[in-house]
Amino acid sequence: MKLKIFLIIIYLIFTNTAIAKVSINSQRILIKSNVISENIPCGKLSELIGGLNQTDLLWLDNKNGEEFRGALINTRTKEKNKIFYVCAYTKNLTSTANSTFEVLNDMSLIKIFYNSSDLFTYVFSITSQKKIQYILSRLILEDFNITRPELILAFQNSLKLNMKNEPKEEIIIVKEPKKTKPKKKKQPKITKDQDPPKLKIASTFNFNNTKNQITGEVSDKGSKKIYVKYKDDFGQEKYLEVVNGKFTFTRYSPISEELLIVATDTSGNEVEKKIKINVSAKKASVEAIDRLDPSNIRQKSNKNRVALIIGIEKYSNAPKASYANRDANHFYEYAKRAFGVDEDNIKLLIDEDATAANYYEALSLWLPGRIKPNVTELIVFFSGHGLATPDGKELYLLAYDSRTAFKLLPKTALMRTELFDEINNLKPKSVTMFFDTCFSGTSRDDETLLVAAKPINILAADTNNIPNNFVVFSSSLGNQISSGFKEAKNGLFSYYLMKGLEGKADKNNDRKITNGELEEYLNLNISKKASELGREQNPQLVGKPSKVLMIYK
Repeated sequence: MKLKIFLIIIYLIFTNTAIAKVSINSQRILIKSNVISENIPCGKLSELIGGLNQTDLLWLDNKNGEEFRGALINTRTKEKNKIFYVCAYTKNLTSTANSTFEVLNDMSLIKIFYNSSDLFTYVFSITSQKKIQYILSRLILEDFNITRPELILAFQNSLKLNMKNEPKEEIIIVKEPKKTKPKKKKQPKITKDQDPPKLKIASTFNFNNTKNQITGEVSDKGSKKIYVKYKDDFGQEKYLEVVNGKFTFTRYSPISEELLIVATDTSGNEVEKKIKINVSAKKASVEAIDRLDPSNIRQKSNKNRVALIIGIEKYSNAPKASYANRDANHFYEYAKRAFGVDEDNIKLLIDEDATAANYYEALSLWLPGRIKPNVTELIVFFSGHGLATPDGKELYLLAYDSRTAFKLLPKTALMRTELFDEINNLKPKSVTMFFDTCFSGTSRDDETLLVAAKPINILAADTNNIPNNFVVFSSSLGNQISSGFKEAKNGLFSYYLMKGLEGKADKNNDRKITNGELEEYLNLNISKKASELGREQNPQLVGKPSKVLMIYK
């Protein structure tokens, strides 16, 4: 066996320009021959695929948010069909190591992935909400051969995966490693070089774009080779290529952040420097806004479709939700033209008409008189404030007269799961919901809905309670703000939702708009516009992407 491994490594040396650059084809040979296999130390894995200087490293946590429980490794190559390796502890839950290589060596390889979508479906299913939020908003997509729509779809698939499986405490599947004889640790070589490298890089970088280039210089008299890496506050660690004493890297960040730059020579001497990256919010586009215009949509009347539309800008006990009433009034026309709903089958509640009592009247009296079991297609649109309990488990849609104190929410607001249950009990054929609201405790204008409220991190908290025949579009992720769009005088989500229904979301021009096409259109446009406003906003879809939402003429 040892001879076989030796011959394979010799082959790889001569089939690559340098041992530090291991091609994808060479990695496949190593895997096929079991040189790379599950349970090998990940420090050894890193050496086999080129060393830390030729690999990208993303630290992973677990569902409880305990950091450095695992790592995602892949080679720094522009080849397609990359191979990705997931490492984690299989015995020890903590490590006393103080270098990247030693930490990796305490971990074992637990999974190998050849497909980026499968990889992130798995990663999202085992990591915390904080790490998921980080990956969705800051991952450098080209490093992982994945597009943003594919990444979002992987997130949605992970939600379905978690619905089928019970949550696990650890991020890994524990496996007993093969018993091997303990190796004697080599004594460190004594070196006379005790001087750290010299690191030259600006302390502050100012940009007005989300994707920017950072450069620096490094030198060391006692070492020919210098290793440079950066660490961010989410645990991502990435080694950089040093050419003639200079290094350059591209960083995507929609917000300002701090990075730690670390330079290490071959004697282990190290120097660190913190740098500040300031990202200035762009001014809103001065281009003319394409006005909402449903008049070009032609749709036949459909007596089996019903719409409940709610929009509240002015609240009696909470800050205003800018343009929410306009959102609802506009959507009333789109319900008629895009979905073919008759006016008699539309319930419109605006501002002071959208009281808690009227919510329940619509659910208990109006809808039962309109919905025919297994026949009626229901459309629900809500634009206004949402609020969550401190633990993030219950999400509420505020009514005009709701009280925002947590103890009063159950009596004065409508719980989302209650809305789902009430509608589901009526047995409609299908339900499509659009929520232009957030549950982070902040209004569209950055006003706090509840005095002294702390930010709440919610990520599809009630996904498990959404029935199978429901399709739910949400305007943002759990801890993001659903922004207003001042130039259009609408909510940002509502505006692009309705532009998409005009036909803008029809990617393949087949006169049909699927849920997936609309979700992709919303994400591309809303995330871009929110970035110009200095915010992050990523709409999400729960439901079948392939299902046709509407057909227009």
